Amino acid sequence: MKPSLPLLLLAAAAPLAAQETHTFPTANDGQSRVEITSIFSPPPPTGFVPLRIAVINSTDADQSVRIDTSSESNSGNSAISSFSINAPRRETTVTELMAPAFSPPVTSGYDHATFNVDSSAAGSTNSFHMASSGLGDLPCVAFSTALVGKNLDDINNGAVSSGPSSWRYMNRAFASSYIPLQLPSDWRGLSGIDVLVMTTDDWRDLDPARQLAVRHWIALGGQLELRFKGQAPDLNSLGLALDGGAPPEGDARRGLGSVRLTPWDGLALGSGTFRDYSAGNDRPTPERVRHASGITVTSLLETIGPRAASALPVGLILLAFGILVGPLNLFKFAGPTRRHRLFITTPLISLGASLVLLGFILARDGTGGRGRRSAVIYINPDDHSACIRQEQICRTGVLLGSSFSTSQPAAVSVGAVSAFDPSNPSVSFSNSQSDTNLRCAFNSPTELSGDWFQSRSEQVHFIKTVTATRGRIEISGTPDAPSAVSSFDFPLDSLFWRDATDQWWQAPSTVTTGTPTPLTKVPSMNLSGFTSANAVSPKGRWFLATTSDPRAGLVDTLPSIRWERNDIILCGPVP
Repeated sequence: MKPSLPLLLLAAAAPLAAQETHTFPTANDGQSRVEITSIFSPPPPTGFVPLRIAVINSTDADQSVRIDTSSESNSGNSAISSFSINAPRRETTVTELMAPAFSPPVTSGYDHATFNVDSSAAGSTNSFHMASSGLGDLPCVAFSTALVGKNLDDINNGAVSSGPSSWRYMNRAFASSYIPLQLPSDWRGLSGIDVLVMTTDDWRDLDPARQLAVRHWIALGGQLELRFKGQAPDLNSLGLALDGGAPPEGDARRGLGSVRLTPWDGLALGSGTFRDYSAGNDRPTPERVRHASGITVTSLLETIGPRAASALPVGLILLAFGILVGPLNLFKFAGPTRRHRLFITTPLISLGASLVLLGFILARDGTGGRGRRSAVIYINPDDHSACIRQEQICRTGVLLGSSFSTSQPAAVSVGAVSAFDPSNPSVSFSNSQSDTNLRCAFNSPTELSGDWFQSRSEQVHFIKTVTATRGRIEISGTPDAPSAVSSFDFPLDSLFWRDATDQWWQAPSTVTTGTPTPLTKVPSMNLSGFTSANAVSPKGRWFLATTSDPRAGLVDTLPSIRWERNDIILCGPVP
């Protein structure tokens, strides 16, 4: 993409000290170069790392620049991607790239991630690396330059010095800084941030594309914190109307995330800032912590159950192989006078044993795999979008391929179930069967390859995406006898609606497309299942629905996996 000239001039005038920029020559003329800037400095450890690439081509020939990125955890797992940028002669080309970051469970001082970049042009390659942010169980927070000034190091040092000595290992950071005008216009570039902090003036200065990206990021679970001076602003005037018209009480709910207004005295934030983001301050649990805890996969494990024991059959096969290739082979098939037969019988016996073992594995595990998916989908009728948070677990047999594509660009992370105990599952970021490292690749925004799926493993995937939808719930009738009409192109197994007086109503049966369904009052509404999925707004006109139809918006991944169960919650405001 090529930003407009006014935006580039404003960005150039901003203080670039907040961002880490690396410059490399692309020709020998002393002027042609590539400038690689990390929008967030330091970069986040999860989701995507947004990069701003400026290629200044002062030559009379077109240039091509290749950017290779890798995000690596200290255990050796990595996410990789490659990009090619064409720079016309005598032009400056500015491109926004979304580079994937691997998602290690950064919950101790010794777990860390490093982001590496290789830039290749005119036959030469230049490299640099950056240590990713992420400190203990604190959320990943990004502050605008107006708030932190030159105090980012003080803020990070204050957080590090408050924790255990391991937090000082590898020069870890609690927070990042950024220039608001250079925020990514793609929500994926914000997916590694838990809390985005800026001033109300910063927000007003963002162009519509960047504001929309932030709104989608909030709807997927992010928390936007707006610092203001003087009187608190009206969120409606900022284009951040609350879901269902609910009045603000603490955090203002939007989708699966929230907007928070915080007074600000106009001074740069200091070393004690991290305390505002510690546990007990209604801050979102970092995804790297939530994923590593195993809590989210407990219910999913019930579907696939423990893997059948295979030690005895495999032991019998190996015992038979030992008898055949040893005593029988030496004394029966290739006796003392026929030792030359060993060159024939031994390979044949080995091949036969291998085929028997392969047949046993195929008979027990089969090909492909099976699993279960769950999702929470926020439906925003204002911009006709569906914001999807999906979690899935699968057990694989023998896989003939592991590459797959998604219909929309998505943020995907993967972990292996390393300890299969339904009461206390744990998720690791290496292969649970062989302890080999995971190497996952984004070949394009929708094409993925590598170790996202591995043969004979139990793996968990966390997926987020935003897609367009025309589906919605409309309420008609009288206040005492409302009816609901669904425009979703799939049936709803259950439907609940809360009116402006906080009275809940429900559909007595399955809701089909286009058919008015009378609603009945719910004397006592049990919201525990929906609340745990973060699908209920505090107040306002709101709907909740469940379905098992994958057409609701589930992200399809590897085609050879058979999904035996889909648990989907839809939610959103009702105009």
